[in-house]
Amino acid sequence: MKRIKRLLIASAVVPISLALTGAVPNAAQAAVCMPHEAAVANLEQKFGEQVAGVGLAGRGQSLVELFVGSNGSWTILVTRTNGIACVASSGEDWTDLPRATKASEAPA
Repeated sequence: MKRIKRLLIASAVVPISLALTGAVPNAAQAAVCMPHEAAVANLEQKFGEQVAGVGLAGRGQSLVELFVGSNGSWTILVTRTNGIACVASSGEDWTDLPRATKASEAPA
């Protein structure tokens, strides 16, 4: 299963990159992207991954989410304002690190 996931992701990275920049027509996006709700459900059901972090990219034009599974699998999902989500990358052996403290948050 992991090998299939890696092959799908590897074959999708370039088209996804182009799709996120708007350089690929909608027909090509459909092959590697899906509605956000379906993408989240697939990550949960197929890989046991849950959202672990979120952020905005492209001046708020994209939502970037990190999904992590208890087995160490991980996926980065990018969702455009139209609700279509694309897998930007995925892998194995995710390790959480302690969050760095900003100087402004350090105790006085």
